[in-house]
Amino acid sequence: MQQKPLTRLILALCLTAVMIAILLGVGVWMFISVQPEAPVATPVPATNAELTTREDYLPDRSKLYHSYEGTLKNAEGESVALTELQGQPLVLLFWSSWCGDCKEYFAGAFPQAMDAAEAAGARLMLVAREGVRGETLQTAQECLAGYGFTCGTLLDPGAALFKNLGLNSVPSMAFFAADGTLTHATADTPDAAEMSAMLVYANGGALAQMEQLLASMTENGGVASACMIEHGKLLPRNTVLSETQGIMMHHALATDNKPLFDNSLAYARNHMTRSGLCAWQTVNGEMASVNASLDDLRLVEALLYAEEKWGGYTQELAYRERALYAKCIEGGWMRDYVDLSNDQVSGEVTLCYQDVAAMRALASYREGWQAVADQAEQLLAQGVISDEFPLYWPRYDVDKASYTGNLLQMNEAMVTVLHAAKAGIPQEKTLDWLEARLQEGYIAAGYTPEGQVAAGYEFESTATYALLVQIGIAADRPDMALCAMQEMDRLRTFEEPIVGGYGATNGTLLYTFDVVQAMQAWQQWQSYIMK
Repeated sequence: MQQKPLTRLILALCLTAVMIAILLGVGVWMFISVQPEAPVATPVPATNAELTTREDYLPDRSKLYHSYEGTLKNAEGESVALTELQGQPLVLLFWSSWCGDCKEYFAGAFPQAMDAAEAAGARLMLVAREGVRGETLQTAQECLAGYGFTCGTLLDPGAALFKNLGLNSVPSMAFFAADGTLTHATADTPDAAEMSAMLVYANGGALAQMEQLLASMTENGGVASACMIEHGKLLPRNTVLSETQGIMMHHALATDNKPLFDNSLAYARNHMTRSGLCAWQTVNGEMASVNASLDDLRLVEALLYAEEKWGGYTQELAYRERALYAKCIEGGWMRDYVDLSNDQVSGEVTLCYQDVAAMRALASYREGWQAVADQAEQLLAQGVISDEFPLYWPRYDVDKASYTGNLLQMNEAMVTVLHAAKAGIPQEKTLDWLEARLQEGYIAAGYTPEGQVAAGYEFESTATYALLVQIGIAADRPDMALCAMQEMDRLRTFEEPIVGGYGATNGTLLYTFDVVQAMQAWQQWQSYIMK
């Protein structure tokens, strides 16, 4: 009987030992499980300033087209003013000795890229960010010595210039024109061919590159609707759209380029016009049987502004405005198209055709346009699908007095939003939804009215992002415009023959609509940030 307490004591001690062992085992397992991976690039821990999202790595596009002052240091500790480096194109490659991507670049394509820059008449200089994560002149020199580089590096104390230029990651390159203007910035690591292409692009500027690309797609003032890309050459298709001709005329107005305006108008007049309206396309010189009313509206609006700006377009303006108003307006609505052979008007009213601002502009020319504009404004104001998916219905059925559409092609949808923004029609929910999608970094090419990505439209369009840049500017939302510019910039290529342009280079088509919308985005962005 006296042994029972002893037995119980021994049993309790054993159970306690087992529990302690279990707890210790669990503790060791948890300790091992939650330990962070050892840093690979550097033993210095990242600070709160280090970047964590994809968007953070992109350069700030709002910094482009400005001249900058700043001071760097050379190996002797002497100050080197940024202005002292002007006089020829300049490329500054910001790097860090602990940066794995920098080391990979140095061991790979960088030497040839540096030779390409020199061959192009540019100066390429390395810049280490002194004081960032322990960077010193010694750590930088030791790293470069390991690659046999004799070019040395400048230092950017505290990364002051790096931050001022809107750069957000290493490696990053800043391209300056000979006059010191920042014309391009990238987080890419270009090879020799890409470096040459980037310098061509940077020296001419994004807008000039778009214009040059379109010039190569133009014959007798008519811009091809698309080009095949084969063996490094552009092969324009034999189709011209009235849409493009009107956009080119508006671009000519914005850039004060009267020859471009007249050439674009001349092609529309000589090859696309019947009874005052433009066929929506010509193929092998043959005109389509119907027009597109939005294209004619855009063209007439351009003539109105050209008359105010330069004069000499009175007769053409009167001829085209009279035809548009007489043949395409029915029941107070601007219908989508009219048959050019018999003047039979369409019963369709597409929302992206309702350019209220253009209609209001024409009201100064003909009073009747004001009623058309008022009805179009009401159509847009009431055409949002839902609070959850606040984009606009594609079409309106006049007979049934209801909105319709099973698919929202985003390029058309963005044209509708742009027209609403230009007209000042309230659409905060729409803009908020779009800005949220931009922050997520992806907008598909098509959606269902329920807000789901449509089957077969799981891809991105340059034009969608370009139109969003214009929407952000029209709505005075600079953050939205900047984010859209960054997304558009992801789709740019530096491969021949569309250096600095937007499109695939694998033998597929280069679509003019993408190019002209990107051109408009760059032109408006450049004007917007220079205010």
